[in-house]
Amino acid sequence: ILFYILLVLWLNKLYNKYAHVLPGKRTAFLLFIIDLALLRWLDFYFAYPAVLKQSFLFEPGFDLIPGLNSIGDLYLTTILLIAVFIKFNKLVQREQINAGKKYRYLQHFVSLSVLWLLAYGVFYLDQSIISGLSTNPVIGIQFSDPINLLAVFINVLLNVVLFFMVRSMNYYSGKYSVSFLSKILFTVFLTIVFVTGFPSYHLIAYITSGFVVLILVVVQLFSENTQIRFIRYLIYLIIFAAANAVVINIAENKTKDFNQALTADYLAHKDDPELESIFHQAAQQVSSDSVVSLIIDNYWDNPEDALNEYLKHRYFDRIAFTYDIQVTVCMSGELLEIQPEGILVGCHEYFEDLIRDFGDSTSVNDLYLQNSTPESIYYIGVIKPPALKHTDEEPLVYIEFYFTYVPEGVGYPELLVDNSTLTYDLSGYSFAKYINNNLVYKFGDFAYHTEYSSQSDFPANEFYNDLNYRHLKLVSADGDVLIISRPIAKIQEKLATFSILFLLMGAVAFLIFILVFRSDVFAVFMLSFRTRLQVFFIITISVIIFVIALITAYYAEYNNKERVITQLNEKTYSVLIELQHKLGGITSPEQIKTEELYPLLRKFSLVFFSDINMYDPSGKLIATSRPEVFRTGLLSELINPLAFEEIYVDNKLFYTTEEQIGALSYYSSYVPFMGETEPLGIVNLPYFARQTEVKKAYYMMIFTFLNLFVIAGIIGIFIALLLSRFLTKPLVVLQQSLSEIRIDQKNERIAWESNDEIGLLIREYNQMVDKLEESAELLKHSERESAWREVARQIAHEIKNPLTPMKLNVQHLEKAYNENDPAQKEKIHSISQSLIQQIDTLDKVAEMFSDFAKSNIKRMEKVELLQIIKSSVLLFKNNENIQFTIKADEAEYHTKAIEKDVLRLFNNLIKNAVQSLEGAEDGKIDITLHRSGQFIEITIADNGKGIDKDIKSRVFQPYFTTKSGGTGLGLAIVKNIMNETGGDITFESGPTGTAFYLKFKNTEA
Repeated sequence: ILFYILLVLWLNKLYNKYAHVLPGKRTAFLLFIIDLALLRWLDFYFAYPAVLKQSFLFEPGFDLIPGLNSIGDLYLTTILLIAVFIKFNKLVQREQINAGKKYRYLQHFVSLSVLWLLAYGVFYLDQSIISGLSTNPVIGIQFSDPINLLAVFINVLLNVVLFFMVRSMNYYSGKYSVSFLSKILFTVFLTIVFVTGFPSYHLIAYITSGFVVLILVVVQLFSENTQIRFIRYLIYLIIFAAANAVVINIAENKTKDFNQALTADYLAHKDDPELESIFHQAAQQVSSDSVVSLIIDNYWDNPEDALNEYLKHRYFDRIAFTYDIQVTVCMSGELLEIQPEGILVGCHEYFEDLIRDFGDSTSVNDLYLQNSTPESIYYIGVIKPPALKHTDEEPLVYIEFYFTYVPEGVGYPELLVDNSTLTYDLSGYSFAKYINNNLVYKFGDFAYHTEYSSQSDFPANEFYNDLNYRHLKLVSADGDVLIISRPIAKIQEKLATFSILFLLMGAVAFLIFILVFRSDVFAVFMLSFRTRLQVFFIITISVIIFVIALITAYYAEYNNKERVITQLNEKTYSVLIELQHKLGGITSPEQIKTEELYPLLRKFSLVFFSDINMYDPSGKLIATSRPEVFRTGLLSELINPLAFEEIYVDNKLFYTTEEQIGALSYYSSYVPFMGETEPLGIVNLPYFARQTEVKKAYYMMIFTFLNLFVIAGIIGIFIALLLSRFLTKPLVVLQQSLSEIRIDQKNERIAWESNDEIGLLIREYNQMVDKLEESAELLKHSERESAWREVARQIAHEIKNPLTPMKLNVQHLEKAYNENDPAQKEKIHSISQSLIQQIDTLDKVAEMFSDFAKSNIKRMEKVELLQIIKSSVLLFKNNENIQFTIKADEAEYHTKAIEKDVLRLFNNLIKNAVQSLEGAEDGKIDITLHRSGQFIEITIADNGKGIDKDIKSRVFQPYFTTKSGGTGLGLAIVKNIMNETGGDITFESGPTGTAFYLKFKNTEA
């Protein structure tokens, strides 16, 4: 984007420089447009640079023509349009493009037609862009998504194009005026023609017509008089923001309707074709899979757990995170205990009864779709495994697949939504299922009627509004009814769109005014002092409202926090009392049975509207009402150590803290479950309930204050225009002097003789300048000391780096001597050579820092990389459980470098790889060398623990380290050495290891 801006500026400068060569300004402007169009076409056709064009910015996401269907394409095209209309506006201002007074009507009507079509195009693009964004049924456009923020900013830039066209037409109106009525009538004519020709786009056409009429009214009422120019632009800004807010709100509502219809269709389907296809393929393979029979033979008493894990990873990995998969192996005569009732029933009989009474056949043999609840999908599959070796029995494997659109219970549901799988995010929606005129299931906040007859008058398969909700009703062929609903956006939400656009457009307008109309900036500040007082009033009102908003938001958040903690405390004590009542006879932790505790916690979770976890005295999870959260790895099965310390070490009866899962923060309370003399465990209640509603309430508060801020600001501006007064020039001088203060240069004092209030301010300013100069001197002194400390640290690191492998080699030599190793002589020779080389390195390090004060010039020489790598590897060969492998296509690889620096580089990298393999039983370090054109590429890969993604961006920073005894200079030195040799270093890291990629210049290329 920056390249585009610079290229357009260069092209514009080129046309201005050689304008005299071209036949005329109009021809030059036309060629300028052609060049920009050609530039855009070449960029689109060749897709250069490929890395940028393959990024998320250029992923198609909008229902527009190629070249305009991604965020990046829209940005590039909008930049070119802005350049065209800025140039057009300047040519109009200089009267280099006009038809003269004789053809003023033609000129007005042509410009008015261009304005109408351009406004329509901008509003149409707004609608298309908003329709392609992700929205939440409660919150609307989710500004936490960067794509959504970029899309909204595109809307602002498109309006910049429209503004320059308005400005040009405003100039025509002042220079060659025509009757106001004729312009209004022509606008109405354009609207009628367009609506007649394109009736499906009538809504945007009406908005466009209203926008143009309002612009014409402002142009008619306010001339180019400088005293009221600011008012005219302010009204322009209000009209632009309001028109775009209407379009965006309409588009957002249509997008919500579309997503609601998709969700309704999703809920209406009870089968899953993907699962059926996967099961069909898996059933054929499992029947002949010897591993299945081997698991059943080896885990005869309880094969289900092992078989479940095997089948999930081997055959059902694509749906394992979507469905709860339960495997049951039924032998003849085997009984199942049905929890929580404890009823015993035959294993085969149990599943056969389920299939017979509730199951429907599918297109796949031995797979049955159960008639489950409206919010879930439930399959039972039957597979006959291969013959067993230790018995003649022929067991059957029953596989249950269970998926729920709405996670049961409360607390974590919104965390469990997986956008990459089948699951839809139902937060914000309500829906109900009616069968035989009766309500059989209801989800969400909307209060549905118990009988369908109250909703029967509303149309099916159409949207309708009722009780501040927008509903969609679907009626199936068998008469079942599904109604899905979402809350209607409130007025403050719709008004917030206007407020956000007003602020963004105001900021962009100010920047463009500064950059494009630099000459007008000084004219504004040279106006009467009244203008300055206007700014003072605006800032004062804005600051007051902003401070009030901050204080109110703080107290609202504080009160909400106190309310949540109080509710959580009361709820925790209630749960504790119930648990003590139910488990009153337990006197030791060993008596607590997980299988009995789970249904009890599940029941209390539904009663108290909160998830419940219970930990044993060691801090390990015993039971939970929401096992899937721990199973999916969202939470650890170990207790928060701070809570454990507060209760078991500090003997507190209650502990509340704020915890976090990903980006979600929540409150969590802990209480001891007491026995007769000591705690038998810890009860934990995390407070997750109704996160979307909490977020909506927060956004509603933000929207309210944002609207108040903007509306009060607009009113304040008009008040400032009416109550403007004199501002003294010395204050402006003081302000300019303050803005020009620099710590890196000498600041001038202000000469002022008067002892009035302004004189006191200037005296304080002069004292501040004096103190700033003193502070600058102190800062320079401190920086010099810091530089020498850094040199000292680096010397220490460079000396320490070879000492560790030297010590290991000496110890290895001592061991060989004590054990009379037959290869003692060879080892002495090998280790001696390595030690001598490292001692030489230490000597050269000292020499390097000695020469540092004399000269910074380093003389590079031709070095052989493979031999240096072998020498470095030899130092670490004695590490047990680590296998080194060097792969090279050729015998020698030469490059220009300093040999001791290159050796130091490989020592650091291999040492880091060795340290990442501490504790590993089968550590591997693979080093690969090969030529690639003008470079020698070297890869050093290990299968260690890897580098956390949170710190990847900082690994090459000086003094950054994750080791308690590290200096953090190793990789920083490696990076510097590669830069000095003209090479490059990158890395990739994951859970299975880390690989560093080095590129040296090939001196033999």
